[in-house]
Amino acid sequence: MQTLSKLVFEKANENISSYALSIYDQHVTYSELIERALIYATALRNAGADSEPIGIVGQRKDASYVAILAILFAGCHYVPISPKSNTKKILTTIEDTQIRFLAGAVDDLYVVENILIENEREHNIAAYVPCEIHISTKKKWIDSESKVISNPLIEPAAADASDLCYILFTSGSTGQPKGVQVAHRNVYSCLSSLAKLWKLSPGFKASQFYDFSFDPSVFDLFNTWCNGGELC
Repeated sequence: MQTLSKLVFEKANENISSYALSIYDQHVTYSELIERALIYATALRNAGADSEPIGIVGQRKDASYVAILAILFAGCHYVPISPKSNTKKILTTIEDTQIRFLAGAVDDLYVVENILIENEREHNIAAYVPCEIHISTKKKWIDSESKVISNPLIEPAAADASDLCYILFTSGSTGQPKGVQVAHRNVYSCLSSLAKLWKLSPGFKASQFYDFSFDPSVFDLFNTWCNGGELC
C-alpha cells in the first residue's frame, strides 16, 4: 500500500504546471509547492527530524501548506496546533507528543512562541519558517530557505504505510485533550474509497473549509491534491 506523501508527490508531477493552491489573489503551482516542500523537508531532516511528530501551527497561508507537505516529505508526521486554542491544549499537545520542531507562518509561530516562553516551556524547540524571511529573535528560529544546504531532497523520504501520518488532539472539553494517531494506510484507504464515489478531473477547484485539527481537513487537502485539483 502506498504512502500519502508518495501519492501526493506522484500526482503533483502529473499536473506540474497546474495550480495546486489559491489564497485570495495568490496562486501556487504544483511545481512551486512541491519544490518548496522538498527544500523545507531537507531543512528539517538536516536538523535531525526523523520519523517524529512536528507541530504545524496555524493554517490558510501558503507557509502552512508548504509546511504540512514538508513534514510528510521529511518522513515525519504532523500535529496541528491552533494559535486560537487555549494555553492548556497547546501545552498538552506539545508535551504529550514531545514535539521538537514547530512549522508554520511567522505570525502564527509568534503566538505559540510567547505561550511557551510565558510558561517556561520553550527549551529545545526550534521553529522553522518555510518562506524567504530572515528572522532574528530570542528563539531558535530558522528560515528554511537559507538554512538548506545543497542537495535538497528530490523526492519524499522513505516511509511505510504503517507509519504515522498525523496526530489530532481532541478538544479536551470533557477533560484532558487526547491524541488520536492516524497512519498513512488509513488515509490511503479513505482516499481510495472516495475515488469510487467521485470521478474528478484535474483542474477542479475545492475549498479548504475545515481546521487542520479536524479530520475532514484531510479530505479537503489530500482528496484535492491527489486528484490534481486546486485548493482554495
